Amino acid sequence: MVIKPASKRLDSIRLTRPAERPISKPRRFPHWAGLVEYAPHPKHRLLAQRVFKLFEEVVLPRLPSLEMQVIHGDYAPNNVVVDPHSDVFVAAILDFGDTVHSAMIFDPANTVAHLIGRSQDHPWQDAFAFVAGYEAEPADKGVRTSTFASCGSRAAHHARVDQVLEG
Repeated sequence: MVIKPASKRLDSIRLTRPAERPISKPRRFPHWAGLVEYAPHPKHRLLAQRVFKLFEEVVLPRLPSLEMQVIHGDYAPNNVVVDPHSDVFVAAILDFGDTVHSAMIFDPANTVAHLIGRSQDHPWQDAFAFVAGYEAEPADKGVRTSTFASCGSRAAHHARVDQVLEG
Protein backbone atom coordinates (compact mmCIF):
# COMPACT_ATOMS: atom_id res chain seq x y z
CA MET A 1 0.00 0.00 0.00
CA VAL A 2 1.26 3.46 -0.87
CA ILE A 3 0.08 6.50 1.06
CA LYS A 4 0.21 9.76 -0.86
CA PRO A 5 -0.38 12.78 1.37
CA ALA A 6 -1.46 16.05 -0.22
CA SER A 7 -0.77 17.64 3.15
CA LYS A 8 0.01 16.50 6.68
CA ARG A 9 -3.69 16.16 7.52
CA LEU A 10 -5.00 12.59 7.43
CA ASP A 11 -8.28 13.64 5.86
CA SER A 12 -6.35 14.62 2.71
CA ILE A 13 -4.50 11.31 2.35
CA ARG A 14 -5.63 8.89 -0.35
CA LEU A 15 -4.69 5.23 -0.38
CA THR A 16 -3.55 4.04 -3.79
CA ARG A 17 -4.29 0.42 -2.94
CA PRO A 18 -6.54 -0.02 0.10
CA ALA A 19 -5.94 -2.98 2.38
CA GLU A 20 -8.16 -5.91 1.48
CA ARG A 21 -7.88 -7.96 4.66
CA PRO A 22 -11.42 -8.19 6.13
CA ILE A 23 -10.23 -7.54 9.68
CA SER A 24 -8.76 -4.20 8.62
CA LYS A 25 -12.12 -2.86 7.48
CA PRO A 26 -14.52 -2.36 10.39
CA ARG A 27 -17.55 -2.37 8.10
CA ARG A 28 -16.71 -6.03 7.35
CA PHE A 29 -17.08 -6.95 11.02
CA PRO A 30 -20.25 -9.01 10.32
CA HIS A 31 -18.17 -11.44 8.23
CA TRP A 32 -16.66 -12.70 11.49
CA ALA A 33 -20.05 -13.75 12.93
CA GLY A 34 -19.34 -17.39 12.05
CA LEU A 35 -16.70 -17.48 14.77
CA VAL A 36 -19.38 -17.09 17.45
CA GLU A 37 -20.04 -20.84 17.46
CA TYR A 38 -16.49 -21.39 18.75
CA ALA A 39 -17.12 -19.43 21.97
CA PRO A 40 -16.77 -22.01 24.77
CA HIS A 41 -19.71 -20.91 26.93
CA PRO A 42 -23.35 -20.39 25.91
CA LYS A 43 -23.51 -17.01 27.68
CA HIS A 44 -20.47 -15.84 25.69
CA ARG A 45 -22.08 -16.98 22.45
CA LEU A 46 -25.26 -15.06 23.31
CA LEU A 47 -23.27 -11.94 24.11
CA ALA A 48 -21.29 -12.20 20.87
CA GLN A 49 -24.49 -12.75 18.86
CA ARG A 50 -25.95 -9.62 20.46
CA VAL A 51 -22.86 -7.59 19.54
CA PHE A 52 -23.03 -8.71 15.91
CA LYS A 53 -26.77 -7.99 15.77
CA LEU A 54 -26.29 -4.49 17.24
CA PHE A 55 -23.48 -3.77 14.79
CA GLU A 56 -25.65 -4.76 11.83
CA GLU A 57 -28.76 -2.96 13.07
CA VAL A 58 -27.22 0.20 14.55
CA VAL A 59 -23.73 0.80 13.15
CA LEU A 60 -23.92 -0.38 9.53
CA PRO A 61 -26.97 1.75 8.61
CA ARG A 62 -25.21 4.83 10.01
CA LEU A 63 -21.86 4.29 8.27
CA PRO A 64 -22.70 6.44 5.22
CA SER A 65 -23.40 9.43 7.49
CA LEU A 66 -20.20 9.13 9.54
CA GLU A 67 -17.14 11.27 8.92
CA MET A 68 -14.61 9.28 6.91
CA GLN A 69 -10.87 9.58 6.41
CA VAL A 70 -7.75 7.43 6.49
CA ILE A 71 -7.51 5.90 9.95
CA HIS A 72 -4.64 4.10 11.63
CA GLY A 73 -6.71 0.99 12.31
CA ASP A 74 -4.70 -0.22 15.30
CA TYR A 75 -4.16 2.78 17.58
CA ALA A 76 -3.42 0.86 20.76
CA PRO A 77 -0.98 1.24 23.67
CA ASN A 78 1.57 -1.03 21.99
CA ASN A 79 1.63 1.24 18.91
CA VAL A 80 2.06 4.59 20.66
CA VAL A 81 5.25 6.14 22.04
CA VAL A 82 4.53 8.82 24.63
CA ASP A 83 6.53 11.49 26.41
CA PRO A 84 4.62 12.34 29.61
CA HIS A 85 6.96 15.31 30.18
CA SER A 86 6.18 16.97 26.85
CA ASP A 87 3.25 19.15 25.83
CA VAL A 88 2.94 16.98 22.72
CA PHE A 89 2.65 13.76 24.83
CA VAL A 90 2.22 11.40 21.85
CA ALA A 91 5.77 11.35 20.50
CA ALA A 92 5.26 8.74 17.78
CA ILE A 93 2.66 6.41 16.34
CA LEU A 94 3.88 3.05 15.05
CA ASP A 95 2.61 0.26 12.77
CA PHE A 96 0.50 1.63 9.95
CA GLY A 97 -0.15 -1.85 8.54
CA ASP A 98 -3.90 -1.66 9.23
CA THR A 99 -4.35 1.81 7.74
CA VAL A 100 -7.64 2.02 5.86
CA HIS A 101 -10.18 4.59 4.69
CA SER A 102 -13.07 4.23 7.13
CA ALA A 103 -15.21 6.03 9.70
CA MET A 104 -13.05 8.15 12.00
CA ILE A 105 -14.82 6.83 15.10
CA PHE A 106 -13.36 3.35 14.57
CA ASP A 107 -9.89 4.52 15.67
CA PRO A 108 -10.87 5.53 19.22
CA ALA A 109 -13.31 2.60 19.40
CA ASN A 110 -10.44 0.20 18.72
CA THR A 111 -8.28 1.94 21.33
CA VAL A 112 -11.01 1.65 23.97
CA ALA A 113 -11.28 -2.08 23.22
CA HIS A 114 -7.54 -2.44 23.88
CA LEU A 115 -7.80 -0.51 27.17
CA ILE A 116 -10.66 -2.44 28.77
CA GLY A 117 -9.49 -4.97 31.33
CA ARG A 118 -5.88 -3.85 31.69
CA SER A 119 -6.38 -3.78 35.47
CA GLN A 120 -8.29 -6.51 37.28
CA ASP A 121 -9.26 -4.17 40.11
CA HIS A 122 -10.54 -1.40 37.80
CA PRO A 123 -11.10 -2.94 34.33
CA TRP A 124 -12.81 0.17 32.87
CA GLN A 125 -10.54 2.85 34.38
CA ASP A 126 -8.10 3.21 31.47
CA ALA A 127 -10.86 3.14 28.86
CA PHE A 128 -12.83 5.82 30.74
CA ALA A 129 -9.73 8.05 30.99
CA PHE A 130 -9.15 7.73 27.25
CA VAL A 131 -12.80 8.54 26.44
CA ALA A 132 -12.64 11.58 28.75
CA GLY A 133 -9.69 12.83 26.70
CA TYR A 134 -11.49 12.10 23.45
CA GLU A 135 -14.55 14.05 24.58
CA ALA A 136 -12.52 17.02 25.87
CA GLU A 137 -12.39 20.20 23.82
CA PRO A 138 -9.30 20.44 21.61
CA ALA A 139 -6.86 23.20 22.54
CA ASP A 140 -7.14 24.76 19.07
CA LYS A 141 -10.67 24.37 17.74
CA GLY A 142 -9.63 25.71 14.34
CA VAL A 143 -7.27 22.85 13.60
CA ARG A 144 -8.68 19.54 12.50
CA THR A 145 -6.36 16.69 13.35
CA SER A 146 -6.58 12.98 12.97
CA THR A 147 -8.84 11.26 15.46
CA PHE A 148 -6.09 9.33 17.15
CA ALA A 149 -3.68 12.26 17.44
CA SER A 150 -6.32 14.54 18.87
CA CYS A 151 -7.70 12.10 21.42
CA GLY A 152 -4.21 11.09 22.48
CA SER A 153 -3.11 14.66 23.06
CA ARG A 154 -6.37 15.67 24.77
CA ALA A 155 -6.31 12.55 26.92
CA ALA A 156 -2.88 13.60 28.17
CA HIS A 157 -4.57 16.16 30.36
CA HIS A 158 -6.76 13.63 32.16
CA ALA A 159 -5.95 11.52 35.21
CA ARG A 160 -3.79 8.43 34.70
CA VAL A 161 -3.56 8.83 30.94
CA ASP A 162 0.23 8.68 31.10
CA GLN A 163 -0.22 5.18 32.48
CA VAL A 164 -2.98 4.42 29.99
CA LEU A 165 -0.93 5.03 26.88
CA GLU A 166 2.46 3.96 28.22
CA GLY A 167 1.13 0.51 29.24
